[in-house]
Amino acid sequence: MPKISVIVPVYNVEKYLRRCLESIKNQTFTDWEAICVNDGSPDDSASILEEFATMDARFKVVNKENGGLSDARNVGMQYATGDYILYVDSDDFIRPQTMEIAYALALRDGSD
Repeated sequence: MPKISVIVPVYNVEKYLRRCLESIKNQTFTDWEAICVNDGSPDDSASILEEFATMDARFKVVNKENGGLSDARNVGMQYATGDYILYVDSDDFIRPQTMEIAYALALRDGSD
């Protein structure tokens, strides 16, 4: 079971998605899973997600009909197995030490 589950809702973001997923893949903290929820995206996002899932088993892809951002996040929660949850929007990226710092602070402060 990973320490962190990253939930990434995806809809029509092929232009930004690779940068987002690369930023997750390149974390200094390595005990994570990424639950990428394809929310019925009509663009090429699904193939980009499959590419990353094939390249790295920590990326999991969930395909669903479009239901909106909150619905995609809630579906991602159903698949998450980590001790902690991190939401990353698919048009954003995170710095390489984001998970390492967040996990250390969560342990230090006894966060649930």
